[in-house]
This record gives sequence, C-alpha cells and structure tokens, in this order.
Amino acid sequence: MKKIIPVCCFFLACAILLPCCAHSCDGENGYYQYDYYGVMNSDAVLKIYAERGDEEEENRFKELARKVGEMLAGVEKSLSAENPDSFISRFNAASDGTETEIDYNAYKALSVAKEIYNLTGGAYNPAVYYSVKAYGFNGGEPPKSAAELPADEDIFTYVELSKAFGGVTLREEEKEGVKRYYAAKPVNTAAESGELALKIDLGGIGKGYAADLADGLIGEYGFSYGYFSFGSSSIAFKKYPDESSCYNLRISNPRLDGKSPQSCLTATVKDESVSTSGDNVNYFLLDSDGDGISERFCHIIDPFTGKPVQNGVISVTVTGGAAAENDALSTALMVMGKDGALKFINEKLGGRRVVMLCEEESGLSLYTTMALSEFTLDDPRYAVHCIAGGGDVA
Repeated sequence: MKKIIPVCCFFLACAILLPCCAHSCDGENGYYQYDYYGVMNSDAVLKIYAERGDEEEENRFKELARKVGEMLAGVEKSLSAENPDSFISRFNAASDGTETEIDYNAYKALSVAKEIYNLTGGAYNPAVYYSVKAYGFNGGEPPKSAAELPADEDIFTYVELSKAFGGVTLREEEKEGVKRYYAAKPVNTAAESGELALKIDLGGIGKGYAADLADGLIGEYGFSYGYFSFGSSSIAFKKYPDESSCYNLRISNPRLDGKSPQSCLTATVKDESVSTSGDNVNYFLLDSDGDGISERFCHIIDPFTGKPVQNGVISVTVTGGAAAENDALSTALMVMGKDGALKFINEKLGGRRVVMLCEEESGLSLYTTMALSEFTLDDPRYAVHCIAGGGDVA
C-alpha cells in the first residue's frame, strides 16, 4: 500500500475503463488517493476529492483508506478460489450433497451469483472452474499448441459439472444473536469417476462486489466526491467535484491496430457503478485447426460449451445498478452472443446503459442503449447501432 498524498490535479489512466476529466484545481481543493496493490491479482485505487489543509478531513480519509484495505483483505479471504483457507475454497473442497459454513461476504456474493445465473438462464455461471484451469487461466499455463488444448471428453465433463450450480442452496440462521451462513452442494453424479466435484470461482464478480462495499464505506465516512476503481474493470463513482459536470469514461479499444486510438468511445458518468468484460486483457493466441490463422482464447468461458467465448462479442460494459451485478451481467452478455445479448438487453436491462463491441464479417460494430448525443465515438472503424432497452432486472 502507498501512503496518502494530497494532490491538486486529476488524472487516472486505466487498462479497461478510463475515467478522466479536465478538472482544474484552484489551490484550495484537491484530492486524497490511496493505492492498493496485489489484491485479488489486481490493483485498486481510492480517490476522494476533499478540501486540502483540513486535518480532521484528512484523518477521516486515512481511516476510510484503512477500512477499505481491511475490506479488500476480507473479500479476498472470503472469495479467493486459490487460497485453500478461503470460505469459497472450503465450499469447493466439500463433498457432493454436503453443507459448508461460509462467511457473510461469501454468502452475499453467492447470492448475487445465483440471482444473475437464474436471470440469464445460466449464461453467467461461476462453476466453470475446471475449464478456466484447463485453458491455463488463473495461475495456469496456457496451451502452446493445439495438442495441448483440453480434450473434448474432459470439457464435456466440466460442462456437466457446471450445470450443478443451479442446485446450490444458501441459508442463514441466527442463534443467540449471532448470524451464521451456509452453502450446500447438490448431489451430483455428472463425474462418474467420482474424482471431480462441483467447484466455483467468484472472480467474475469479486471486484464488483468489493467496489460496492467500497462505495458504501465512502458514503459512511461522509465523502460525496470521488471514486473507487478495482482493476479498472469495476468502478464505483461518486459525484464529480463540480456537481454540474461529470467524469468522462473512456472504454478501451479491444482491437488496436497500431493506428487506432486507445479508446473506442467516451461517455459521462457520475453517482453510478460501471463494470466491463472483454477478450483483450487475459488471453492467448493459438492456431487450433492448422489453417495458419491464430484464434483468440480468452479467460471468459462459455458455460454451455466449456470453452472460451469466440462468438464475435469482444467487450461488454454495463453502467448503472450494483457493480457486482454488472460484473456478472457483462460476462453473461459476452456468452450470449450478439443476437442473444440484444434480446436480453431489450427485455431485461432497463435502467442500465450497455455498450457491446462486436467483431463481425462486415467489420467492427458498437451496439449501445445510449443515444448518439450521450457519447463520442473515438474510433471510426466501429459502426454504431443504437438499440432500445426495456424491462427491469428482477
């Protein structure tokens, strides 16, 4: 962790989402920033705009920064699939049909996961643990040749195992004023060998879940201006220092060609959360069919095929609502493919802004629920399609 430094100019560069603005400080106001390194295999930034020289306010920010750090450590301890002592790892190690005691963070994150799993018809499914590992993501070694790709029979087993996530049950109980939380695996016979049991990885919503908690802590400590960015893929924005203005949000360009801009579009945000998923951050290229052309294998796994998504959707950003939900929704929309995603957006995502980037036979396309007046297109290679959205996330 880096110590707190009050500064008086605004700049933030991100790998996936780039919030920026042309804020000029007058010498009296600035911001406090705290950077957190190596949390859940990523970095996080807490930035709060405040009046400089106010000792009470600076001390309050220091306490907030400490609380956010404790929260991040707690979320990692709860949700990490790599830490054998985490509550999710304890659940993963349990036998079929057994109940495991978990903590509040794991319970709430699993509750969100089940909600979005049901809403998306399984397009978001955190039980793709084995496929993620098989393709070398989350600490593994990516295949270096087609021969090293996982066998179809293994992928079939992983898909069957992932279907059991719909049968995971959660419950809470209170005894003598103490609440306890539990998750139970269903009885699952998909892996006939008995060597494999259902395992989950909540990395797909973990950063968004932490961003939601940080957002709550910022308000609890009485700050109204600033943001919390986790891995640049989940960001909780508060108000902009000049309440008549907004943050500029630049969505990174997943298909750079050496001449194209780093961002594909710029929009404005404030007082809302943003999450994004894309195939341009964690991936490898491999010629899997011997045609001399390398295909892109990314870390986002289609739970219906057990393989990395390769359906033409290359990035999805969701704005509005809770960041944990947006994390899961952006993943699900990538899995659905363009047509399925457009139908889902129209029927289920009212009140949320969506930007979906696609690689089609005709070229690059951008589909968004925003009106043309709400954003600036930074890369003219993208053909823009404004789409309608209706309904509500149930």
